[in-house]
Amino acid sequence: MAIISEIVAVAVTGPSGTITAAKPTITGTGQPGATITVKEGDTVLGTTTVGADGKWSLTPEQDLAEGKHTIVAEQDADGQKSTAEGSFEINLIDELLVAGPTPGAVVDTATPTVSGTAEPGATVTVKDKNGTTLGTATADENGNWSTGIGTLPDGNHQIVVTDTHGGSKTVDFVVDAEADFAELVVTSPAPENGATPTVDSKTPTVSGTGEPGAEITITDQDGTELGKTVVDENGDWAITLPELGEGEQKITVTDNHGGSTEVEFVVTLEGGDTPMLAGSLAGVMLAGAAGVGLLIRRRQQAKAAA
Repeated sequence: MAIISEIVAVAVTGPSGTITAAKPTITGTGQPGATITVKEGDTVLGTTTVGADGKWSLTPEQDLAEGKHTIVAEQDADGQKSTAEGSFEINLIDELLVAGPTPGAVVDTATPTVSGTAEPGATVTVKDKNGTTLGTATADENGNWSTGIGTLPDGNHQIVVTDTHGGSKTVDFVVDAEADFAELVVTSPAPENGATPTVDSKTPTVSGTGEPGAEITITDQDGTELGKTVVDENGDWAITLPELGEGEQKITVTDNHGGSTEVEFVVTLEGGDTPMLAGSLAGVMLAGAAGVGLLIRRRQQAKAAA
């Protein structure tokens, strides 16, 4: 008489509690060789096979939203099925980004300010290449942060920026206190009577003025590059953005001399019902990396006054 071995039931071992990944690795145990299908409701998150050691794991093919999740692992072992449930909560952490100085920038001040975005409430620390702390800041409720880093001599500098969630960015830049760079300015989209400007195209053109020969880069609020160009001999530049969705948009325009300008606008196509967001940030906000790329004439005026 044949002896039928008992099938090992499926179990979910992870993740649990609060996690910070949009595509968490889901793990468990089961019958070696069995097929595992993980679902959330009617949505299949992935399928895998139990290994010879009785363990299985998979990563969802799509990002999961923030909040609580309950998943069900279904095991099929030669037609014998079992299920197990698991739960966890996702709390995504905003990526640490440095808006200025930009990598390779030449800044015209000996006292540059480093600025960027991070998870709201995160502590951001700036150190030199030797590990000496130059400045610290706390990201505000919108994720913005900035800090001075003392007085630096002319020449090449490297800083390492970290946050309390494990983010790390290394930036190399040059200090040339006697440099005379034209200020980075965005002229379009421009504020409309103090309100956020609107554009009627999904591929709007952003334009302005800057230092002839400077490299201009536009990124979205997640740090993804949207376009790049070089300022012409007359100091003008323009970049046509890739297709954007309707509604409020936020971009950052930087140059390789440390200039940084944040722009908000609303994409509303003809006949659309997207409202103009009056009273919000008035279009162009010269962050200037909070002090990086100051106009030389201001320094000259200060010296003259002294």
